[in-house]
Amino acid sequence: MTATTRHSGPAPTIGQRISFLLARILLFPATHLPYPLALASVWPVARLVWCIPSLRRRTRRRLLQVFGDSLPPRELRRIGWRAFRNFVFTAIDAIRLPTVTPAWIAARMDTPGTELLESALSEGRGVIVAVPHLGSWELAGLALLAKGYPFLTFFRRQRNPVVNDWVYRTRARTGMEVIDVQSRAAVRAGRTIAEKNCTLVITPDLRAKTGGYTVTFLGHPTQLPCGPAHYALDANCPVITAEVYRTSWTRHAWRVTGTIRPDPTRPRAEEGRRILQYIADRFTESIRRRPDNYFWFNGRWVLGPEEKRPRKP
Repeated sequence: MTATTRHSGPAPTIGQRISFLLARILLFPATHLPYPLALASVWPVARLVWCIPSLRRRTRRRLLQVFGDSLPPRELRRIGWRAFRNFVFTAIDAIRLPTVTPAWIAARMDTPGTELLESALSEGRGVIVAVPHLGSWELAGLALLAKGYPFLTFFRRQRNPVVNDWVYRTRARTGMEVIDVQSRAAVRAGRTIAEKNCTLVITPDLRAKTGGYTVTFLGHPTQLPCGPAHYALDANCPVITAEVYRTSWTRHAWRVTGTIRPDPTRPRAEEGRRILQYIADRFTESIRRRPDNYFWFNGRWVLGPEEKRPRKP
């Protein structure tokens, strides 16, 4: 683990400590009940929150942005609700990460195609695994760890330092190595995976704030972070695209969707854009196959502001 994810600023306020404590109390059943009961315990909460009109309207706008009029309103409503329910379930999965063992992965997750990692790692340069915010995406790395493949992943510091340290300890207990996205270690992540010959698991389907590459994603031009492409070029290693999705409430699947290798003879910016477009294309296919597994609720929506369509009379 890298120490850069630990809180090193001012001491937490009393309010921050109290809010964290209340959250832990409220989430106690979800973290200590058997897995099926833990999910069932949050289903009513998800259903209640889904009744908020602004949440439903925003989700519908984003679905329309991607699917247009190709799906009937009833199907859009079904996808929206199931996607939100799955997002709440994914939050529970994230909280329960320290309890995830190789035996749990074997019992709850189908992992065909992970042997491709063995072939990629045999080249001795590491490998990047890019997954979209689909299904319980945090299980992507743990599925690899259960198969004996050590991996790195990124972490964005939380505003509440108590939450930040708790997340740090939670990740540490799983055995993953975390890199703070704002640290110097993040800049040299490509060299790190090449030196260690390990896997970097990354979820790049976020709208880049600055310095991204413009690609076509979900049928629209948008800027995605250039990190995956730059790391692949720095390490001269392949990028494997994959997806994690729910096959039922309590079962998951991990599937490889493609592989691309960097061409160091091409101009760096041109090659970086080619790699990122390949990732965006595979992600688009995954999301269109399983829209009810996608994270449509990100505050930093990948396609930017949704078009507000006028209501039909």
